[in-house]
Amino acid sequence: MKSIIKIDKKMYDELLKKPIILHSILMVVGVALVVASLVLEFVFPDYSMEEFIYVPIFICAVPLAMIILLKISARNNVKGGEILHITLTEDSFETETFKGEEKVGTYKAYYKDVTKVKETKSYLFCYLGKLQMLPLLKTDFSADELQTVKSLLPNKNK
Repeated sequence: MKSIIKIDKKMYDELLKKPIILHSILMVVGVALVVASLVLEFVFPDYSMEEFIYVPIFICAVPLAMIILLKISARNNVKGGEILHITLTEDSFETETFKGEEKVGTYKAYYKDVTKVKETKSYLFCYLGKLQMLPLLKTDFSADELQTVKSLLPNKNK
């Protein structure tokens, strides 16, 4: 079985959808706390909120920074225009990386080394540790093949 993946914005948008929503919610909570702190400062002028104001600012700033870092990382990874040809054997992924027509690398990873599997609408993201991930486009497989692929992978967070 084979999957051909173009590393593009669509793939990263799907991969990062939930983290960006979560960080956006946290950012809104932080902004609401900043506004509440300022309102309390005006309503109760004798009560100083100077120490407390840093907590909501932190709650607002950290998610904003994470969203920015996720977007920058995704943009930088898309710039390469790489295409992955991933062949699934009985015990491993065999990956060839292409830039245009030129083959720039090969890699072999075993299913037993998969630490996490994340399934989205269009992809199966197979994580090999914290920093490496292989995307599999679900439409590259028939329904039976997709079930076979899922059965080959460790049952981790599907």
